[in-house]
Amino acid sequence: MAYRDQWNLATDDNFLRRVEVAMCSAAISIQGESTGTANHTNRANYAKLVLNNPEGYMPLFSMTICAYDAALTASSADSAIQNDVNAVWNALAGTI
Repeated sequence: MAYRDQWNLATDDNFLRRVEVAMCSAAISIQGESTGTANHTNRANYAKLVLNNPEGYMPLFSMTICAYDAALTASSADSAIQNDVNAVWNALAGTI
């Protein structure tokens, strides 16, 4: 997918809302994971930030997963969006 197409998808309101749900789902799961999980402290701290302001983090996650997975489309399954959010979580959590 061309960068312009990825940007269009990342800024599509319906897609953004699906990403928001995936982010919150991931954040809730991360809050309950073992403290022995690699990078847990950063992951859990980032999860708290996301859960307290999902709308603020939604554009970042949307753009990141569209850049990460050029195969995403507006008709991609929710599971594909969830998998991509999960896949980029550590990269984003490392930024805090």
